[in-house]
Amino acid sequence: MLKWSGGAVDFTTYTKVAFASGWSGPGGTGDGFVTTLRPGEGALVLSPVGSADLTNTFVGEVLQGNLTNGFVTGYQLAGNMVPDAADVTVLGLTAAAPSTSRLLKWDSFAAGTTQGDWKTYTRTPFTPFWSSPGNTVPPTLDVGEGFLMLAQPSAFNWVRNFTVQ
Repeated sequence: MLKWSGGAVDFTTYTKVAFASGWSGPGGTGDGFVTTLRPGEGALVLSPVGSADLTNTFVGEVLQGNLTNGFVTGYQLAGNMVPDAADVTVLGLTAAAPSTSRLLKWDSFAAGTTQGDWKTYTRTPFTPFWSSPGNTVPPTLDVGEGFLMLAQPSAFNWVRNFTVQ
């Protein structure tokens, strides 16, 4: 599993502990048992080649009320704090993100390749739109899907008011 380390501008690698629960931290340290993946954070998980799709089950109470996911200037691996899916305009991210920010989604099978790559959407200045090569449709986020955000030229807060009905 790769978690973004904003200060180092790099990923921190965690390895699944064999025959136990938890993750081993950098250099084989045992801090993996306290490694967190909180609502609003994102991570990349590499499944072994040829293995079945990975299924992760998250348990707990759904966050409700006025929720803030803060983005620092620069890159940050993030996710939606609540279990809903829609395009980023409907989710309120477009209105929050400064113009020229970039949202990168991992595409496991990038077009015409056998490997993954980042699909980049750029927030169009002075409009409520995002663009990517050959596409003007805003990106969508699925439940539990992480993304990499380049907040520029400034930090911002993605505020959601969410209630389970």
